[in-house]
Amino acid sequence: MVRNITPVVQNLIYINIAIFIVQLLGLINQEALFEIVGMHYVYSKHFNPFQLVTYIFFHGDFKHLFGNMFGLLIFGPLLEKVWGAKRFILFYFVTGIGAGLIYAIIKYLEIHPVEMAAYEFLANPKPEIFELFFSKYVKDHYYMVADLVRAYTDQPNNIEFIEAARMQVKNLISAYVDSPMIGASGSVFGLMAGMALLFPNTELQLLFIPFPVKVKYLVGFYAIIELYSGMIRVPGDNVAHYAHIGGMIFAYILIMIWKRNNKSFY
Repeated sequence: MVRNITPVVQNLIYINIAIFIVQLLGLINQEALFEIVGMHYVYSKHFNPFQLVTYIFFHGDFKHLFGNMFGLLIFGPLLEKVWGAKRFILFYFVTGIGAGLIYAIIKYLEIHPVEMAAYEFLANPKPEIFELFFSKYVKDHYYMVADLVRAYTDQPNNIEFIEAARMQVKNLISAYVDSPMIGASGSVFGLMAGMALLFPNTELQLLFIPFPVKVKYLVGFYAIIELYSGMIRVPGDNVAHYAHIGGMIFAYILIMIWKRNNKSFY
């Protein structure tokens, strides 16, 4: 496979590795860097439209980088050979940007109700509203404030408890709103979908399965897993599953457009 690597795929891998090395050098604080280049919630103070592109080239750790570059290496070369460099680059960025757009929409639907509930408490800090905020909107974090909820309920006029509750809500909303998405996963999942649409019966020999698997089954399995993982939202899971689905959706849309406009595009 490495011997068959194509120019754009090779350059994309080199660029991602080079950026990751710069991150490791620590010339700029990584948290500050991700505030600039990571894809943020549209109402975050850190949001900027150019993040729809820049987030694709940054990764949080080596495992994250390796997984995405391996996927690019497996699924990218054949598509680049079929489409050519220009169309492949367009596909890579459209699916990556599309993943960012889907992420932005889902993030808004998830966060906006939480924001409204937080603002309601901050405008009218009462213990019952504080307890409702954590028990209804951010259940995963309730254990962090259980003792404060009890103390605040017993002493609703205690200034110390009021300020502690306000700080908890402010910090949580800041973490929700300002946490960025990074990585090339949206584009890679777009490439996976592209392979499944164009070459569904191509067989891949996977390390952890003793027999070849057709691309359409492999990609279908991943799509189901990502959709399920996005729906159940396991505590501590910080993977942007819907962004992966977004990359696949935009891959399908773009390929259908190309297919309609040029029946022999592949």
